[in-house]
Amino acid sequence: MSISLLNIDRFSQFFLRRTQALRLCLGAFRTSPATSLHVEANEMPMELRKRRLASQYSLKICSNLSNPARNCAFDERFTKLFDKRPNQIRPLGLRIKTDLSAIGFKQKDILTSSISTVPPWLLKPPSVDLSLSSFSKAETIPDSMFTTT
Repeated sequence: MSISLLNIDRFSQFFLRRTQALRLCLGAFRTSPATSLHVEANEMPMELRKRRLASQYSLKICSNLSNPARNCAFDERFTKLFDKRPNQIRPLGLRIKTDLSAIGFKQKDILTSSISTVPPWLLKPPSVDLSLSSFSKAETIPDSMFTTT
């Protein structure tokens, strides 16, 4: 997957800033390799993180039928156009198509979500049984609470 949202100069500047930030946070030397900084900080490499975030965003777009970006992101009408012009930035759906197919993604399998038409303050509050909160934890024997007779 190519770096398509940022040009190479901006990506390299961003990568250097991120590496500097990791060095500063970890107190590492300037000569420490970036990969070891990622491992030490428990951070994903930038390319993997970018692919993961793009996949999550595309799945979120697919789950909402009223999202206007849904049709644009997964429109395959322009596949041949972008195949002829590899320097052009492809739409998100075309860029991550291989990643999504690798995990077995099918657009028809996505469950759609919708926003409720009823405002949350008009919903019936849930009933919660708080009878166990009257017992003191220090004075209650756990076995006696869960025995059935």
